[in-house]
Amino acid sequence: FAVTDSISVSAIQAWLVYLLIACVCAWLYRKKPRALIYAMATCSSIILLHTINKWDRAQQQKLVVYNISKHNATEIIQGRRALFVGDTAILTDRDQYNFHIKPAHTLWCILQQTTFPANKNLAFIVSNKRIVILNQPLQRKQLAQKLTVDIIVVTGNPKLYIRDVSAVFDCGQIVFDNTNALWKIEKWKKDCDSIHLRFHSVPQQGAFVMDL
Repeated sequence: FAVTDSISVSAIQAWLVYLLIACVCAWLYRKKPRALIYAMATCSSIILLHTINKWDRAQQQKLVVYNISKHNATEIIQGRRALFVGDTAILTDRDQYNFHIKPAHTLWCILQQTTFPANKNLAFIVSNKRIVILNQPLQRKQLAQKLTVDIIVVTGNPKLYIRDVSAVFDCGQIVFDNTNALWKIEKWKKDCDSIHLRFHSVPQQGAFVMDL
């Protein structure tokens, strides 16, 4: 896709714009009536694609764990609003923000962003998906029934054991962000494999994006 500042344009839309310019030029300079018809049809197509894209973005629900070295940056996107959970220093660091966050916001047409402190374990429910963010150790507890969650994001390099997570949560997938030590991630991955728990390592596999 082609991107200008705060505007995302797909490859198809970009080619349609070029075609529109060519048709208008042909109509103006060569006086071809058919070129005007083509220009109007192309303009209508651009407007239609833009409307479809805006509607699609208004309905989107996403979980994003950014791949930013040594920083916790997780966003829950609902429509064109984003809830940022993590290190808010990224948002004031223009270089980090412009390189990592702004392109994503442009792509997904985000208009409003709010922040939420990530100084304790958190839980969110979005589109019937249960999301847990762990940055503190868990006490292993014997529960009558495990808590069912869809995604667990581990951040902040906590002293955490997968067996403790498994004792508390019935989890579909676990994500390790870039604030965790690689040696610890490797240990967690082996523990996940032993209990057949799906995982995603952001520093090794890149940013995690999930439709909710």
